[in-house]
Amino acid sequence: MFMLNKLTQYLANPGMLGELREPRITEALKEGENRFVSVLFADVCGFTSMSELLSAEVVHQLLDQLLLAFSERIHKYGGYVDKYEGDRIMAHFGSISFTEQNSRRAVYAGLELIDVINTFNTIRSSIPELEAMNKDLAVRVGINSGIVVTGKVGVKREGDFTVYGDAVNLASRMEENGVLQRVMVPEPVKDELEDYFSFEFNGEIRVKGKIKPISTWLALDVNHKEVSRKVSKCALIGRDKELAVLHELYKHNSCLVKDACYSEATDIVSISAPAGVGKTRLIREFQHLLEPGCMYISEISPLCSSPFSSVSKLLINILNCAADGTNLRQQLAMMAETPEDMEELFNSIFMICGFGQLPQSNNLSREEFRAKVNYAILTVIQHKANTLAKAGKALVLVFDDLHFSDEASLTALTALLKNIQRDVVSEKANIGRVLFILAYRDYYQPLNIIPSSANSRQMSLQELDEAQIEQMLHIGLAGIAASVKLRRELYRKSAGNPLFIEEWCSSVRKMIESGGTEVLADMPIPDSVASIILSRFSLLGQEAIRLSQDASIIGQTFRNTILASLELKLESAVDPAATLRRITEIGMIDEAGGEEEFCFKHQIVHQTIYDTILLSNKKVLHSIVAEIIEKQYCDCLESQCFNLAEHYTIAGKSDKAMHYLKKSEAIAYTLYMNAKLLDICQRMLELCSPEEQAAVMLRKAVTHLDMGDYTQAKETLAKIRQSELSEPLLLDRYILAQIRILLACESLISARDYLKDRLTELSTPSAKLTANIYFLDIRRQCCDEPQFENDALELLGTLDEGTSKYARLENIIGLFYQNQGKYNEAIAHYENAIQHAAQHKNILRYALQNMANAYVKTGRQNEALALYKQAQNLAKYLDDDSGSAKLNCDMGMLYRDMGEGEKALAMLNESYDLAVQCGNYNLAGDVAYNLAVNYFDDEDIGSSRRNLLESISCFHQFANRKGMSYACDLLGDILYKEGKLAVAKRVYERNLRYQQGIGDMEGIAHTYGNLGNIAADEKDWQSAEALYQQQVCFLQECGDIEGEGKAWYNWATVEDERNNISVAVNKVEKAIVLFSEGGYNMYLDGAAEYLEELKEKLNPKQG
Repeated sequence: MFMLNKLTQYLANPGMLGELREPRITEALKEGENRFVSVLFADVCGFTSMSELLSAEVVHQLLDQLLLAFSERIHKYGGYVDKYEGDRIMAHFGSISFTEQNSRRAVYAGLELIDVINTFNTIRSSIPELEAMNKDLAVRVGINSGIVVTGKVGVKREGDFTVYGDAVNLASRMEENGVLQRVMVPEPVKDELEDYFSFEFNGEIRVKGKIKPISTWLALDVNHKEVSRKVSKCALIGRDKELAVLHELYKHNSCLVKDACYSEATDIVSISAPAGVGKTRLIREFQHLLEPGCMYISEISPLCSSPFSSVSKLLINILNCAADGTNLRQQLAMMAETPEDMEELFNSIFMICGFGQLPQSNNLSREEFRAKVNYAILTVIQHKANTLAKAGKALVLVFDDLHFSDEASLTALTALLKNIQRDVVSEKANIGRVLFILAYRDYYQPLNIIPSSANSRQMSLQELDEAQIEQMLHIGLAGIAASVKLRRELYRKSAGNPLFIEEWCSSVRKMIESGGTEVLADMPIPDSVASIILSRFSLLGQEAIRLSQDASIIGQTFRNTILASLELKLESAVDPAATLRRITEIGMIDEAGGEEEFCFKHQIVHQTIYDTILLSNKKVLHSIVAEIIEKQYCDCLESQCFNLAEHYTIAGKSDKAMHYLKKSEAIAYTLYMNAKLLDICQRMLELCSPEEQAAVMLRKAVTHLDMGDYTQAKETLAKIRQSELSEPLLLDRYILAQIRILLACESLISARDYLKDRLTELSTPSAKLTANIYFLDIRRQCCDEPQFENDALELLGTLDEGTSKYARLENIIGLFYQNQGKYNEAIAHYENAIQHAAQHKNILRYALQNMANAYVKTGRQNEALALYKQAQNLAKYLDDDSGSAKLNCDMGMLYRDMGEGEKALAMLNESYDLAVQCGNYNLAGDVAYNLAVNYFDDEDIGSSRRNLLESISCFHQFANRKGMSYACDLLGDILYKEGKLAVAKRVYERNLRYQQGIGDMEGIAHTYGNLGNIAADEKDWQSAEALYQQQVCFLQECGDIEGEGKAWYNWATVEDERNNISVAVNKVEKAIVLFSEGGYNMYLDGAAEYLEELKEKLNPKQG
């Protein structure tokens, strides 16, 4: 079999098919990287016809000059000229070094190429050698951005460098199909840049190799907006404190102006943060708090860093200059005392703003030139500050992204900060006040800029916390059907960075709206995010980038010893330890628990740098790393099974990969590492033989079940033919898995019937025992087996303590007692389940949650909340989405009882979405019921009814008799609320008979209370009293403290209506005692106030 990477050896030696020498490792690695770049093609049109009119030498000279001018414009924006093809030029941006905003750079350059041609057409008639030309030249520019491979191809010659890939081909098609004197781009580039440029739709074109036509757009010109960069459109989140500090500082400076306090030192605020965390967004929000004309912003761009570019735009805005500077002299008229001063000021500002050169500047020494420039800048700023001071206002000057500033601007800024508060001529205090804000990325330190005499404040912006991330995701994904799983993945990938969150949300929105997948693993990292991360690495040079790439092969976490061995194998001259220290200084890699262990700051950082490596090189490097690990960990290879399985899988070494995957599968199963196990199964399916696939598919299906993803489990099981399950153990697992799916996705009756039909096919004692436990649980949920308690306790006595089956059955028995309202008995069994489930995390999670539910019913709310959180941590560890959904539901109802309605509703809605996405419709019914209760309490009867009907449908489908009891009870409440007393009474009476039939003591108690309320409304006081008495008795037997307290309180209101005030007082006092004992503080204040009202009614009678 011929290998692609050895093709050269065959082609270079025709007929030689004998033994080939094994290449060195360094020879096996290909030169080049994957990079996101922007590719530009430009073709000068009109040369063919011109060649017939001009001599070859003139044509050559003209073309040389034009392409030289083109190259200068491309270099200006950081581009690299790849090649000249006659009158055509190819260039790319972001290929030589990692740079930000490559598409924007390319379009700026493209527009300037058009300017070059326009300038030539204007002056060509004055060039004697071109007299014979009778037609203007024109240029077509095409641009596209995307992932390409960079490097050299063919014979490696010095200076050769190119890019290749589909993105390059499309850029070429953009130019070939383009419009003269226009820049044409495809729609994705337009979408990326529409905040910066004006675009015009140019129709669709067909491109070879593309199924769908390509929408094309023409970049017309630059948007001359106040904002020259993208700023988040989302509401400002998590920056209230910083915003308040800035506003207070401004008010302080304005007060100093009004009070004529001229001598206080200048206030300088330094705002540092990683890229995308929100420096610019904070500044813009601060600007909205100020009156127009008080703040001026220098938005320093990485695209072009010509001298004084950081201060020129600031001065132009302050002076309100025309684009060509024609009104500059007029604007400066009030700022100089003599004509000579005016001329010097004008010349300096004219040059600084880029309108022209400073006359006779060549005759000035460097110090004299700098002094003139600094004086001119200071004069303009002080004049503006003084003008505002007369109106009682301070001036705010912002230098945003100071890390991109040019050296000349930094020198001028240093002088400005030093001298701003004193008139440089009179040496008197300046009457105006200027608040400076310097914003820069966290790796930059402007230590030599800020004078020691200033009032300097440092403000470091941090990434958003969990709640703030959720808030941004809610805004960013508004209006699209984004699953809870997707939101969680976005949370993990965002790193708390607002820009990353917005870019991910934008990518997801586009993907979903176009009918694509919402699985983030299928989505590339947004280009804007990747470019920010990679540009950070580029600060350290190519050696650091290469070492980071090698480290990313090892993993997100890596040991220095492995990296050092890898560099040795690669014959690298890089010192890993020293280079790692440099990388840690810019915050991309951190130490992880020791000097020898490191980790990439975030998984998105690791993925970004890893994605730059060519696939062929990844295979080579993963193989080398695997061999190093086997050597370094030869005495404890078990600890490295996961890593070795991954390395050998990517390296394409199937035998070794399967060896470690099988070991990894056993470890992951034992440790309940479900997400890892799922990944292992998927990798095994890609490598294993057809005979092994059924077993792996079954393991994958069971893992989906353990993660609560019943939809995926059902789909996976459907792909398995029973005939493929030759081993009895596999058939047993298959049958038990089907039962679990039926319990969650269909009905209890279906599960019971399937179990009865397949019970005889089970071959192992363990499987038969598990089936019996499932059967008991079905009987419990159906509430129609009077012998359940005896049968369950009898089976429990036959099981070995400490086993998963023992813990599972204890949990089921606890649920049986809880359903009957016997909370103390239930808690005792849950405690046993927890004790015996210590090594069985999935069962432990259930037991903790169920005991928390029982604690809620017995008034132990704080203890319940602690248990819920323990269970939630276990659910996250197990990647159990159904478990998380059930926990969110139960915790939501607890928060509702604690008076946190918004939090409760949010958790319930998330719970419902998760349950549906997992295919657990039985649970979805429970959550819909709880949502109905929540809406009912908020008196939103319409929403309550809709959710109730949905829950009834689910309960009916699953034969969930306990759920039907609850639902019918709430239906009666809704009818009662609507004033339909007769219908409500019939519903309650029918439900009471149903509850008595299934032994639902808690439900019976509630229904007695509801019927008592109707009797009271009908003034049938005797019946009402009897019904309330029965309600209280049942609740006392259940141990339901909350329910009993509410019953006494409700009974008191009825006695109050009957004017039996002393009786009402007695019953409210009982309620207060119960609420206090149970910790139901949300009821205490209301009950205490009502008690005082009753006592006030009672006192006059006693008097």
